[in-house]
Amino acid sequence: MLKEDSSGRKARWQAEKEAIGKIRKLKEQIEQLKAEEQKYERAGELAKVAEVRYGKIAAAERDLKQAKNGSLPCKKMRRC
Repeated sequence: MLKEDSSGRKARWQAEKEAIGKIRKLKEQIEQLKAEEQKYERAGELAKVAEVRYGKIAAAERDLKQAKNGSLPCKKMRRC
């Protein structure tokens, strides 16, 4: 009984850890893309600015929102 409980908690912890890691990576990616966007803007490459701003950053922010909504199931069930 205790082993089953322990393994269930460990599995949930591992899933939460992976979700947090994914969120952290997406945030880092967004910061890198913003730096890239600023570099292109200073260089006057407006087509690249638009591509990064409205394509890559927007997609990364959507992925981040999905990751945040799909992560930490205990918060959804209010069991934490």
